[in-house]
Amino acid sequence: MEATRWTPSLTSDSRGGGSAGVCNLNGDRYADLDYVEAQTGDITIYLGSATPDTVPEYRWAIAGIPYPVGDLNGDGYDDLVSSAGNGTILVRFGGATLDSTVDAVLNFVPYNVPDHFFSGGDLNHDGYNDLLCLDQSDEPNGSWVTVHLGGSTLNPQPAFTLDWRDPPFNWVPFWTAASLGDMNGDGVDDFMVTAVEGVGLHRGVAVIYGGRSAGVRNPSILPPSSFSLSVFPNPFNSSTVISFSLPHTSEVDLRIYDVTGRMVRTMAQGKMSAGEHELRLEAGALPSGVYFVKVEAGKAAKVAKFALLR
Repeated sequence: MEATRWTPSLTSDSRGGGSAGVCNLNGDRYADLDYVEAQTGDITIYLGSATPDTVPEYRWAIAGIPYPVGDLNGDGYDDLVSSAGNGTILVRFGGATLDSTVDAVLNFVPYNVPDHFFSGGDLNHDGYNDLLCLDQSDEPNGSWVTVHLGGSTLNPQPAFTLDWRDPPFNWVPFWTAASLGDMNGDGVDDFMVTAVEGVGLHRGVAVIYGGRSAGVRNPSILPPSSFSLSVFPNPFNSSTVISFSLPHTSEVDLRIYDVTGRMVRTMAQGKMSAGEHELRLEAGALPSGVYFVKVEAGKAAKVAKFALLR
């Protein structure tokens, strides 16, 4: 197969840009390429063909990286979503001919603006692709995922929202999302979200959600089948994370004890829902030594040993 050599405008440089997405914007049998030029910031679109060339068919001077998200409005053409900043998300529907006209707008509060967009597949089995909007921020306002149902007109109100503070994410920021197709054979597409934490992405979770043929609802996550407790890292120097799972909603009492049996800190007291939970223990003024964490949940109890090394 003969390769096509792209022009330098399709090469990212230190001035930014260079992001690309592949989709079928004009409904033919060829995949198309949308690209943000590094030098100008313009969106260029190269339509696929039996004889591709290096000349873009379209060039749009608009803000934001365009993400291909599948066919949201059911017209047979893939669509593009981009952020205009200040909480405004722009949707441009594909077609036999393309232009930069905005076809739908999603408005978010300015401090909670999604920065990544993904195709969710057809989550409610209505024939329209659905949209996943993801905010990767770990700032105080948080990280979250919203799901918007496709249709002949895109609904600006999310069908539901995932919040990074809720189990099983437990304050770990969202990282990516993806459609998985129909994993369980029920005729409805499913999707996955991942959350990771730390510069080295050293801790994370991936969660799969099932679509609903009667319409997407707040998804439920199966609770863990057993009661567990762990501490990591162990030993630790300044802080560590206490992780525990509850198979049922329970009254929880979680405390830290030293080797003499003296209680040195109360970490949690009160009702907690079934699922995975994490609490960060800051060493503070605690001296080096061996400690024990005890968690009581209803009539059950677990103890874990850990060490603080200064």
